[in-house]
Amino acid sequence: MRALLAPRAFLPRPVNRRDVTSRSAGDGEHAYDDPVDRALAVFWRNWTGNASCRHLVTASPRGSLWRSPEEIESRVRAWLEVFPPSPSGTCGAHGIDVPTIGTREPMTLLLTKAEAARAVVRAKTTLECGGRQITLAPGVLLIDEEKLGRAVRALREEVGETEAREIIRTEPDAALTLAGWWDEDGEEGGEGGRRDSLRTRKHYARAMPPVGAVGAVRERIAERERGAKKFRVGVDKHTAGAG
Repeated sequence: MRALLAPRAFLPRPVNRRDVTSRSAGDGEHAYDDPVDRALAVFWRNWTGNASCRHLVTASPRGSLWRSPEEIESRVRAWLEVFPPSPSGTCGAHGIDVPTIGTREPMTLLLTKAEAARAVVRAKTTLECGGRQITLAPGVLLIDEEKLGRAVRALREEVGETEAREIIRTEPDAALTLAGWWDEDGEEGGEGGRRDSLRTRKHYARAMPPVGAVGAVRERIAERERGAKKFRVGVDKHTAGAG
């Protein structure tokens, strides 16, 4: 259970210690001057707040890398060497948001630096997408290239080239669905063992609609309103309709 939270010893410390007194715990990643330290602070904040990551830790046996904050952080650092963060600690021009990918799909951290680089290039080429789409649906980094390619071709045949490109841009996990990534048998996810996700979430992108996906946002708002009406919050049945 100790690995659920990032111990203070493993969190990056502010580079300029003279500024510590002028900063508060609420500064988060902004308490650090180095972009990598900022990115690591974001990662640990996301990790400790993610139910799937906590489940991964508690479900793993003693001695597992998922119970070792040092090992987890070393793998995140390795990714950040390949995909350096911007000065603010967010994703750089490559569009690969390492802290987000690492918590949305922890199994990506099993990839070596070389494997990660190849997987990103392969996904961008196959999907004809950018780093944002990979961040939204990181399973594309783990799924078999042939399966992903067949899924993309099937999507293009079904809705046409233009529409398929738009779907992948706004809902990149659609390609994973067509490729069988969400199947319960868990056969997808890479060679040599279980590199698949825990399958606790059926869609990555639904957790964070892409900027510009106005329809998705409106639908979410409407769904919440429909749910609220069932409970008629704040309405007194004796006074409803009065006045």
